[in-house]
Amino acid sequence: MPEPAPPLPDAEIELARLADADAAWDRLLSTYPDAERPADPFETYIAESDLLEVRRACYDTAGLQIEEGHAATDPDGPAFAINPLPASESEAIAVWVCETVHPIKRSAAGPTDAELGWIYDYLVAYSAPCLAANGIDNPPPAPREEWVSKWPDYVWFPNMGTAPIEPEREQALFELCLDIDTKMAEHRAEQG
Repeated sequence: MPEPAPPLPDAEIELARLADADAAWDRLLSTYPDAERPADPFETYIAESDLLEVRRACYDTAGLQIEEGHAATDPDGPAFAINPLPASESEAIAVWVCETVHPIKRSAAGPTDAELGWIYDYLVAYSAPCLAANGIDNPPPAPREEWVSKWPDYVWFPNMGTAPIEPEREQALFELCLDIDTKMAEHRAEQG
């Protein structure tokens, strides 16, 4: 696995925050091309551990409908993810505000092309075949160069399909085949 991107110098952290806000606004414009961008709503950075609580409060204040992600092994437990479901331009702008008012401070420039290539290779060589060995086929992957160049928009990612799966099996398949974050952390720990 390649080395991660180096830490950002302090002077570049603010530029990265602004670039992230611009990229999020560009995604909004792809759906609502005439939307008017509000002034920069940034207040302060938050810790990743506070993200769900802070975003939920903002989404609730804005009156946004959300979808919660729960662990397959504990569907009634606390949400590990929330996803806003904007139904209009004004709601999409409210989502953008909620996501830019309290961002997580970026400490690195993001994954390098070498890291993204490693992730793609892992998905193609391990994740998709792992799912196939367990009876879940996926469409062929996008070309590697396209996948890397379009990140963070994944043009292909192996998944468990749409057929209902028992929660215990879904969790086991996720851990075995798709939990790339854990696999990356384990690999980095092994490398010292």
